[in-house]
Amino acid sequence: MPKRPTPQKPNRKGLRQCVGCRGYFVPATLLRLVRQSSTPANPLPAKAPPPLHVVYPAALGLNQKTTTEGVAYNGRSAWCCPTHTCLTTAIKGKQFARALRCPVPEASLLAIQAKITEK
Repeated sequence: MPKRPTPQKPNRKGLRQCVGCRGYFVPATLLRLVRQSSTPANPLPAKAPPPLHVVYPAALGLNQKTTTEGVAYNGRSAWCCPTHTCLTTAIKGKQFARALRCPVPEASLLAIQAKITEK
């Protein structure tokens, strides 16, 4: 299991806050969950939850090169440390749904947590 990244100094420019432990970290060390935004060219269905994309930290080696290389996911994001403790805290407190401002299926979050803990 990966260690929690070291929190940075109070100057938070360019840092992201973990939804689990609320610490500030360099984005390259955090897990990113992105809610796809609706655009006029790509409207989303009215009742369906928006699609979510997961971008894992490069150090874990879980990203698939074909889907994330050269792709910038735009939209509302939630950042979390790739540790079991932070993910559990964020899932229990429904922090991902609050940060993304949309319902997030708990099964998706548990699948992400299982993938992180097996690595």
